[in-house]
Amino acid sequence: MSYLKILTAQDLSCLGQCSLTAALPILSACGHEVCVLPSELLSTHTVGFGAPYCRDFAECMRGVLEHWLSLGVKFDGVLIGYLGKKEHADILCEALPKLLREGAPIILDPCLADEGTLYPEADEGTIEGVEELADMAQYILPNLFEARILIGDAPSAKTSGLPAKLARRFPNASIVLKGVREGDQIGELAFSAGESMGFFSEYRPRVCHGAGDVFAAAFAGKLLKGKDFLRSAAEAHAFVNACIDRTIRLEKDVPHGYGLAFEPMLGMLCEKK
Repeated sequence: MSYLKILTAQDLSCLGQCSLTAALPILSACGHEVCVLPSELLSTHTVGFGAPYCRDFAECMRGVLEHWLSLGVKFDGVLIGYLGKKEHADILCEALPKLLREGAPIILDPCLADEGTLYPEADEGTIEGVEELADMAQYILPNLFEARILIGDAPSAKTSGLPAKLARRFPNASIVLKGVREGDQIGELAFSAGESMGFFSEYRPRVCHGAGDVFAAAFAGKLLKGKDFLRSAAEAHAFVNACIDRTIRLEKDVPHGYGLAFEPMLGMLCEKK
């Protein structure tokens, strides 16, 4: 596999291991050149720190994209995470067909909600914008609440009937459901046309802020390295599980409740070529 130029578009949280702070090093560890398009800047991520300072980057996105297009820049794939506003999604919907090489995949982590609650900025317009991106995407990585939103159901942690509904709503996409509970196990359910597989580990009763972002970046990094869909999901699951274990060990000595300590585990993603 050649050296690929990957775009990731999502927010930049200055404190907290999520979004661009996670995607940039993880995609780089997978062996890719990574270019970033921040949708907004936040002083912290949105859980546990109170209301963060936020600076909207919609105009910056337009200026960056205009310059890239003037240079003829093309990307071999894109990972889209938390955007915040419909305007951000609209900008990407217009620009991506001009920026992506033929066959380059769109990988969407539709960051809208968690634990049954919409994120602070998410509204009906945001949902509409993410749905438009989902219609363009070849890979969609929602948690259970986001999956329900995308098919028009009330947010719920129930898995029953969800894969079939998602497959009907997005027939051309491969989907990974994140945060699926099965007894004392938790993990992901990956399914595409004619194939499906679950990846589960022991449930640890702790909140893992940014775990979905870490999974999405590892999945995208492996997929764009040439791994098939199910293997990419399996390796991303193993990476996140190792990061959770590392964070739990770290917390015995140092309080660390605002993200996964993924940095010491980046070596898992590196491959000699």
